[in-house]
Amino acid sequence: MKILISIFLTIGVLNSSLGCCIEDNRGLTEMLFQGKPRTVFTCKVLTFSTPNYPGNMVVQNSDGSIDGKATVEIITIYFGKVDTNIVTLRAGSNLTVGKLYLIYTSGNGNNFSFGGSCDRWSKQITDDPEVTNELLILKQFSCIFENKKSGKFVFRNHKNIIISRGQFK
Repeated sequence: MKILISIFLTIGVLNSSLGCCIEDNRGLTEMLFQGKPRTVFTCKVLTFSTPNYPGNMVVQNSDGSIDGKATVEIITIYFGKVDTNIVTLRAGSNLTVGKLYLIYTSGNGNNFSFGGSCDRWSKQITDDPEVTNELLILKQFSCIFENKKSGKFVFRNHKNIIISRGQFK
């Protein structure tokens, strides 16, 4: 019995310490149609810092993430609940002060975590057509859910190709 418990404890510690991610191959519209989009917002980075390492060096964790902390100003909230327009992000990715970012995170309130090797959604906002299209899709979904608008919907990518059709009731 002690051996079995030791094995389970060892597996649990290894899984948590190695930063294992659960593979999620869903596309954006699939994630949003399931109604569990997490907290999603755009923001402007006001401050960003990492722990005080010698020479202001940024140190990566074994999973490729970093231990950063940012203060950001919320621009648009697509999903979730944010208590104030200035929030703290515990960041697993480098952020540039003054730049705009699209953040996908769990939780709500005024303190969020994002980034690292498991975060394939959060990104800097650029003029890239794919990013612009993603913001448009988020706005459409947010409007559908917020206004409880029933109907059939078609979503297209930045090349005007249908990526998803769905119905909301």
